[in-house]
Amino acid sequence: MIQNNSEKIGNKKIQNNNKSFSYELMPKNSIKTTQICCAIAINHLNNFLIASSENNIKINQFKKGKIKQLSQACQHIETITTLNFFQKQQNFISSSGDASIIIWSNNLLNIKSICKLKGHQGYINCLVLHPIQENLIISGSDDEKIKFWSTKQVFDQWFCTQTIKIKQGAICGLALNNKGDTLISCGQDNNILVIKQTKTQEWLIKQEIHQDKCGFRLAFIQNNIFVYLPLSSANMQIYSCLSSRNYKKLKEIPIRGNRQSCCLAFPALYISSKSIIVMKNGYNINLLKVTTLSSSVECKLVQSIDLGSQSQGYFSGTMSQDGEYLIIWDESIRQIQVRYYQEK
Repeated sequence: MIQNNSEKIGNKKIQNNNKSFSYELMPKNSIKTTQICCAIAINHLNNFLIASSENNIKINQFKKGKIKQLSQACQHIETITTLNFFQKQQNFISSSGDASIIIWSNNLLNIKSICKLKGHQGYINCLVLHPIQENLIISGSDDEKIKFWSTKQVFDQWFCTQTIKIKQGAICGLALNNKGDTLISCGQDNNILVIKQTKTQEWLIKQEIHQDKCGFRLAFIQNNIFVYLPLSSANMQIYSCLSSRNYKKLKEIPIRGNRQSCCLAFPALYISSKSIIVMKNGYNINLLKVTTLSSSVECKLVQSIDLGSQSQGYFSGTMSQDGEYLIIWDESIRQIQVRYYQEK
């Protein structure tokens, strides 16, 4: 495990976490799955893994990298596009091309749906859960809408409390900061939207950052710093609003996979426990180490896993919250593969 001990260099405080690493394949732990898998999620205890199988959800035991199927859930009628675990309870969320969101009870003896949320009119491409209260779900869809779903006192009663309509184009990526008060989105309208929560709990667009082309992936690495990847670009962008109210681009970091086809599956991740950014681009999974300064960040590409042209960029995956496991489904070999973290 990397220890995030810090030291002062001049007037700057820098995180002392510069150890190199790699994610190594555990070939004996791979499992065959022939149906399309667009979403994978692992709970914070690393003992349950859920994976989509077209419109079904396979619930698996996950033990030291080994996957064993326990049960299956099916209520969606189209391909499942996102999967997310709650942190404070044994429930999870799925969304689908059928424009619905389902909240599931993760009782291994009886997997059942608690609530189905309907309101979108197109594929749901992305979904985030409030990081603190877990009483807010935000979804983005092909219908050019971002929807906010909230629950009050009764957990199984969720309602759409607000909808933001984008000018044009599907919503492809969403990310919330750790405070849960700032949302960013990207999509086919070639804009990054910065959306803030007001004191009255309403969400308002505060900034539009125009891009030359669309993007699918973004992620916060601090409350006021995020990364963004234009589609099939050679560089990942870093934005900050530390010195002003509006976000401004700080720098661009070279990564691999530019000019290659890519799909929406596998959202960008920031693993704070190991200060690692996981960024899919084309046929590559880029793993970048983040070094935090008092007023900025430094990012370095440490490993790029090239899945080859046979994948055509069509693969999905996730990483465990502790950064110990990287799980990938690759269409070209129709397997879920597990890789584990090793320091060098």
